[in-house]
Amino acid sequence: MKTTIATVKNEFRLTEWSAQIQAQKSSGLKVHKWCEENGVNVNTVYLNFVQIISLLICYLIPCH
Repeated sequence: MKTTIATVKNEFRLTEWSAQIQAQKSSGLKVHKWCEENGVNVNTVYLNFVQIISLLICYLIPCH
């Protein structure tokens, strides 16, 4: 399988977003409170979660 720039970019973003969501979950704080304390826009967290799900679906069922 040929690795493209888009694939590498998606994998990097997936790793970055996953770490962000894991940090929020492990903090024990609600999403809104964690975002407030970490200077993160709550909408960004929710949009990233949707993107993670979309990317995972594409890995399981190739989106071409």
